[in-house]
Amino acid sequence: MDRTRNDSQDTWRGASGAEDIEVLHGRSPHASKRWLGAGLLIGAVLLCGVVFVSVPNPKAINSVHGGAIRCVDNTACVGMGLVGDCCPDAHGQSQSCCHDPLNVATVTTTRRGACDDNSACAALKLQGACCPDTSGNFLGCCKSSNNTVRAPHAVAASCAKNTACRAIGLTGGDCCPTDDGTMLGCCPPIQSKLR
Repeated sequence: MDRTRNDSQDTWRGASGAEDIEVLHGRSPHASKRWLGAGLLIGAVLLCGVVFVSVPNPKAINSVHGGAIRCVDNTACVGMGLVGDCCPDAHGQSQSCCHDPLNVATVTTTRRGACDDNSACAALKLQGACCPDTSGNFLGCCKSSNNTVRAPHAVAASCAKNTACRAIGLTGGDCCPTDDGTMLGCCPPIQSKLR
């Protein structure tokens, strides 16, 4: 390599003479601005990553893994004005609010003994509490040999996902609650737990 000199920069010429490698003396205003801009951008991205990764809400849960299904049970979804099922929705997709680090989910499950969770009682289109009922009595369907008991589960807003609502022909839209917040009589008795 040989070296040639000009006033603003040193240029190193390779053996073939075709490639130039410039070594700048001092600061070039254009190069400095590019490096400064890139540094600020990288710094901002890293700062955002630290804020969103290191400061999650300890009460937030990943709703896809056994959490709150209904939009009304997720504060971030309510804040977005969503109704029905969000985590996942009727198409099996989780809305972005379900994974929001500031989301506080209240898991609403069927209460133990819900008619909905006892197959023989649900087949009779019984609604509410059956095993026991509100008076503490176990209905005949609870003791039926063909009764299958399902453990309390997260309640969905969708009519089609609630056995008693589906049994009376409500298969479209939302029932538990409806879009205006009304819990229909076919909805199972529920209990809530803040996560």
